[in-house]
Amino acid sequence: MRKLSILSYIFAGLMLSSCDGYLKEDPRDQLYPEDAYDTPQNVYLNTVASLYNYIGGYSDSQGLQGTYRGVYDLNTFTTDEAMLPTRGGDWYDGGFWQGLFLHKWGTNSDAIQATWEYLYKVIVLSNQSLEILGELRQKTDYNDLDRYEAEVRALRAMYYYYLVDMFGRVPLIVSSSMTIFAAAQLAKELGCSWAMSFDGGGSTCMRVGFTNVISSSRLFSTALCACTN
Repeated sequence: MRKLSILSYIFAGLMLSSCDGYLKEDPRDQLYPEDAYDTPQNVYLNTVASLYNYIGGYSDSQGLQGTYRGVYDLNTFTTDEAMLPTRGGDWYDGGFWQGLFLHKWGTNSDAIQATWEYLYKVIVLSNQSLEILGELRQKTDYNDLDRYEAEVRALRAMYYYYLVDMFGRVPLIVSSSMTIFAAAQLAKELGCSWAMSFDGGGSTCMRVGFTNVISSSRLFSTALCACTN
C-alpha cells in the first residue's frame, strides 16, 4: 500500500511538471507595446491603418455602410431618396424600416443610440492615435508623422461630419482620456451652451481655473479663454 502511494505521488509530480510547460503561452496574434511603434511602417499600421477597420462593420449600427442599420441607412431611408418595400414579413424587421421612412424613430431607438456610440468610438480611437503620434514626435526622428497625423485628422473630421449632419450640435471630444459622458457633464457644470475645437492631438489642453482637465504633451503658445462676469 505504501509503495502504491509513493508511485501515485511520483505520477502526480510528473503530470504537474508536464502541465506547467504545456500551459505557458506565447501568443502569435498580439504585438507587445514596445514592438507596435518600432518602425515607421508599424506606426502607420497601428495608428492610421487600423482606423479604417471601423468604416465597415459586421454588426448592426457599427459601420457607414447600408442594410446594417448604419449611417447610410439613417441618412437615406429617413428621406425620399430611397425606400425599402415590405412584402409580407420580408424586410419588416419589427417595423424598423417603416419607422425610418415614416419618421417614427426617436431617442429610444437602439439603432440611433448605437450609431451615436459608434461614431464617437472611432473619434476617441482617432484621438488616441493622435496622442501616440504626438509622443512619437518627441521620441523618434520618423519623417512621415506629419502625414500620418493629417490622415488621422481627416478621418476624425469625416466622423464629426456625420455626427453634425445627423445630430446637430454635438460635443467635441479631442482627448482619448476623457469620456463622452464626462465631457458632457463637465460642460453642463460649467454652464456651457456650445464648444469649439481648434486643434487636437498632443497639442490639446483644457484648463478650468488653474486645473488641467485635459493635459497637453507639448508646449503651446495660442489659447482661447472663456470667462464669466
